[in-house]
Amino acid sequence: MSNVKIIGYPGVGKTTYMNKLVVGWIEDDVDPSDIIYTSFSRAAAQSIKEKLDDTLAWVGKLSNYAFREAFPYFGTTHSISSRLLKLRDENFIRDKMRIEWCKQNDLTFKKTGGKKNEDEEDEGDYVVSRDIPENTGNLVLEYFQTVKRLGYIGDNAAEGVNDRVGMTWRIDKNLPDYVQDDLINLFYSWEEFRQTREVYDYEDMFEEIVLDEIYPGADYMVIDESHDCYPLQKMIYDVWKENGCIENVYVAIDPNQTIYQHLGCSPYLFDDWFVGAVPFVLPKSWRLPELILNEVKAVAEQLGDTTIKQVESNGEKGEVKDVYDYEIEKLMYDVTGTSFVLFRFNKDIQAFIRSQKDAIIDLKVCGMGRSTKTSWNYPSLTNLCNFKYCWLHDENNFSYPDVKEFITRTPIAYLVRGAKTKVKKAKKDRAVQGTLIGGKQTSAFTRSEVMGFFKGHDVRIASIIGDDKFRVTPAQRSILTKCDEPITRDSFKIHLGTIHSSKGLEADNVFFHNWRPETWMNQKNELRVEYVGKSRAHKRLFMVH
Repeated sequence: MSNVKIIGYPGVGKTTYMNKLVVGWIEDDVDPSDIIYTSFSRAAAQSIKEKLDDTLAWVGKLSNYAFREAFPYFGTTHSISSRLLKLRDENFIRDKMRIEWCKQNDLTFKKTGGKKNEDEEDEGDYVVSRDIPENTGNLVLEYFQTVKRLGYIGDNAAEGVNDRVGMTWRIDKNLPDYVQDDLINLFYSWEEFRQTREVYDYEDMFEEIVLDEIYPGADYMVIDESHDCYPLQKMIYDVWKENGCIENVYVAIDPNQTIYQHLGCSPYLFDDWFVGAVPFVLPKSWRLPELILNEVKAVAEQLGDTTIKQVESNGEKGEVKDVYDYEIEKLMYDVTGTSFVLFRFNKDIQAFIRSQKDAIIDLKVCGMGRSTKTSWNYPSLTNLCNFKYCWLHDENNFSYPDVKEFITRTPIAYLVRGAKTKVKKAKKDRAVQGTLIGGKQTSAFTRSEVMGFFKGHDVRIASIIGDDKFRVTPAQRSILTKCDEPITRDSFKIHLGTIHSSKGLEADNVFFHNWRPETWMNQKNELRVEYVGKSRAHKRLFMVH
């Protein structure tokens, strides 16, 4: 039996190594359906597919659907579990159901967003008459899922809720006492509600797989990013490994990147699989130069990790420099390559956005993660900028999204009668003429077609953008006035966000806003957060004071 623990520190080529393992098995005539390759994040799961595309010519020719058929157990744990249970979109909880249950239990609910079903009515946020937080129902349902993540499932789940297992400070603070006093009854009510409708929230899938001991038939299992696994996921892997009698198991971990302790994640979660085994340490970081690697090693050693001493740098010197807040703006303009501007807390990001409005516009600074956004994060702004560029530079190909965005926002005084209606219908009307790929119109409007939507031939785009009735925010208007270039993904070189949002990513330059952990914080966890932030840098690490 082969259980291999792989220590993969930042930039050591862990995905490349895992890819070689998988390719080797396939070249030895192992059927891809006999391999489980799972990862915590979608990005990591996608990364191995891209590596396979580059390595095996026949894989690169597969459509996404054909890849899923050939490699049924490649993906996140959630996606593999969904396939094992043969679930479809309609099998998952929707906000409409959550709202219905909250109404029954006199709880408030704030819609979580995301794509609605076409047949789903827009009920908006449901708010009861009490003067309580508008997302009480959200917090209750989030807490029930947290209890399950921590491994309290089946008959033990109610016990976990009753004992307030995993109750975070945020939920405890925002849940009214009368709701907390009734949590166990609410839990039973919710379980009956969803089971009657035969629908799942994400952790409910895992619960069913563990309790019913459902496992894929496979000979090999690779678990990437195991430092991000929580107890319920580990229970799934135990079932797959033991019940499936999998004898070739490879687990990749960087113990210093466990930053989701509130979910029960731990660098020691898989230790029972490797009692007495010597881990395999990938020896060289291809990302980190000497000076930055030394910074990262110093943090790791504070965490008690001496194994990282074995890792070599990429051979470059790199740069680590102390700077002050007021120097950041000039440095953002001066440095070359990609950059991350990282903070520990969202409140500091918002203060930075307010103080650096001009730089954020000029340098096209994008927000990272779900909680940080600048004007550049919205596709509508990209559409408007690209429309303006095509107009001013006499381009003859205007994309449908760009035209629709601009015409929809333009005051009717500038447009011929019925122009907005024609543009909205254009996608359907032009589908016969053009090509539809993934639901998006790819055939372009000619310049003469676009100009036909406007009154006269001497209309100036600057006049439209400057008109108070042109429906954009002040920040968007400022950007549109200044911007005179096409906007693509490559336009965004600087990203702004929390350290957590940068996990798994890298940039040439990292502006690391140093902070001093408060006494109430978990010191080891904060060291791990520091480790993650500093190890994103490929060339330069700026320590901001």
